[in-house]
Amino acid sequence: MPAYPPSFTFMLGFSFLMAVVTGMKAVLNNSDRAAFYCSCTYLCIFFNCLLVIINFDLGHYGFLSAGGLESSPALWFNYLTPTFMLLFYREFLEMKRQSIRYYNLITWGLYLLLMCIGLKIITTFMPFAVTVFEGVSLVFQLVLLGLFIVLPLYSLRFWHHKIFRYAAWSSWFIVLMYAFFLYSYFGKIDIPSWQGDNILFGITVVDGILFWIALTVRDSQTLKAKTWFEKQAITNEIKALRSQMNPHFIFNSLNAIKSFNLSNDTEKTDLYLTKFSRLIRQVLENSASEKITLENELNTLRLYLEMEKLRAGDKLNYEIRI
Repeated sequence: MPAYPPSFTFMLGFSFLMAVVTGMKAVLNNSDRAAFYCSCTYLCIFFNCLLVIINFDLGHYGFLSAGGLESSPALWFNYLTPTFMLLFYREFLEMKRQSIRYYNLITWGLYLLLMCIGLKIITTFMPFAVTVFEGVSLVFQLVLLGLFIVLPLYSLRFWHHKIFRYAAWSSWFIVLMYAFFLYSYFGKIDIPSWQGDNILFGITVVDGILFWIALTVRDSQTLKAKTWFEKQAITNEIKALRSQMNPHFIFNSLNAIKSFNLSNDTEKTDLYLTKFSRLIRQVLENSASEKITLENELNTLRLYLEMEKLRAGDKLNYEIRI
């Protein structure tokens, strides 16, 4: 019989699945950062669970066990998990564009967390630095608690947002999870470690589902917007082409060619056809470009007027002034 409850095995599989799915989203969406950070979050949870299952007895080394946290290699992944989670929120909720104040606050908080993680890794190999280790742990927890209080307050503005609301909802689950974690970590709740782990796993699963929905809804909206813009671009291109090649002008040109042909005026027929084909080609080339030179525009104008002159004869006179 394993020394850990089935919930660890479930969480191992769930976190691996989430890491793979969101990792694929990151790759398919041109290295999307939000999906990448989400994948890293669940990858850390996966390795954390794996190390606990392989190396430790859950009765002493659960997620909520102080002794386990201070002596397990899973510690590094345990502290990287909320760090990547905060990076996900910062990127997905577009803090830099929505609120530069919150963006700077979260960013500086992340710098402190990463610094604490580095000191923790160093002091893990220094048994005599227990006091430093505990001090760094306390700073890490306090900074993280502050960030997890700020995050849901920032997320309130997106409570009914079409895309961001799922991530906004999940931020409140994170606060509940971390508050429970801290309360248990400092020994205020006298419950078996595995029960606390199950509660944390349950909240993490809910968060994972909300993360996945948030990324999926965002990708769906992005695809719809892209499709709409492509259709608009095609429509605008057709409108631009129609504005330059008015159907009325084309019908008049064909009638002119027919008239020249019936009157056996071969020279005018050939000349008109040559100018007409050049005009059609030039308009099509210009339509494919975002910008054209004044010289091209003048050449197109001259061709058009020369054709009208051939058709109308002495009834049309013109002068181009530049």
